[in-house]
Amino acid sequence: MAEPPIARYRLTLTIKGNTLDEIEDRLATQVNGGFLLDSDYGKRDSWNSTDGTTTSVMEHHNPDMTPERYAAELDAWWTARNAERKADANG
Repeated sequence: MAEPPIARYRLTLTIKGNTLDEIEDRLATQVNGGFLLDSDYGKRDSWNSTDGTTTSVMEHHNPDMTPERYAAELDAWWTARNAERKADANG
């Protein structure tokens, strides 16, 4: 089975906590804290940041990918995947 298309970016976020409230607080900080901004308030394409509780890794995987192309390729992949699964189910 073919792989889905590769998006332009991939964000991996790992949050460690001892309570669900801690996790929720750290997640809210990531969402509302301007995670894209550097210390000069400029946007960044990639980073690897950790503070002991939260690790945030933004990877720039496919710089030529556009939102429109990704949507089209993902739709084509999904359609082919479903057709293949139906064919396998029907023997």
